Amino acid sequence: MTLRLLTCFSLVPVTLWGATLHGTVELTDAKKKGSAEGVVVWLEPVAGRNAPAAGKFVLDQRNKKFLPHVMAVPVGSQVDFPNHDPIFHNAFSNFAGQPFDT
Repeated sequence: MTLRLLTCFSLVPVTLWGATLHGTVELTDAKKKGSAEGVVVWLEPVAGRNAPAAGKFVLDQRNKKFLPHVMAVPVGSQVDFPNHDPIFHNAFSNFAGQPFDT
């Protein structure tokens, strides 16, 4: 499946600059799954431009799901995982170098 990336917009609350881009994004895994749901595309900063600043984000746990389902955050950001379910559960990662259990 080939998707056209027509407009670039920031996933962070503050936009440092805007631009219109044209290009092609090819999703090789979407061919197998038949869906492009949850896909995140990021762009490398142009030399001399600052990357988006780190910030605070919330990935809510409601009805045994994460809301939003997909969230891209700048490097160095803080992400809170509040549990708004009536049962006790948590979010964790064993990723090498960045483990967490909240």
